[in-house]
Amino acid sequence: MIACISPADSNAEESLNTLKYANKARNIQNKPIVNRDPMVAEMQRLRQQLESLQAELLCFRAGGSSLDDVHILKQKIAWLEASNSGLRQELQQARDGLQFCAQRVLDALIERDNLCHKVDLLRSGKAWEELNGVQGYQNYTVDDRNWSQT
Repeated sequence: MIACISPADSNAEESLNTLKYANKARNIQNKPIVNRDPMVAEMQRLRQQLESLQAELLCFRAGGSSLDDVHILKQKIAWLEASNSGLRQELQQARDGLQFCAQRVLDALIERDNLCHKVDLLRSGKAWEELNGVQGYQNYTVDDRNWSQT
């Protein structure tokens, strides 16, 4: 929350009330819960169970696959889902690393531009002591996929 207060003495009481309100608003904590009808949840569970049993029945009728084969397939599915989860985590870590590297490239480009700007000023006759506060152009941007100079 952003609270806007006045530095004037005449508004001190209003500023104090604003700060009190902002403090109370900051301390509010929400606890969201899923608003789901228990009957709908039970029907969904029963539908999933029905689909599973129908698939099992088709397996038995089609080729006489045993219940052990179904369990093996379920284990393979669970393993693939776990593997998929691990790969997603690795992908996210790689994306984070790429974003970090892009930020480092951006910082290096800004530093290079600052140094080039200072070199140009030195060539034009400025003294080194005058350049301490001089900044170059900082017009690079970074988004999720690439960086560009604007």
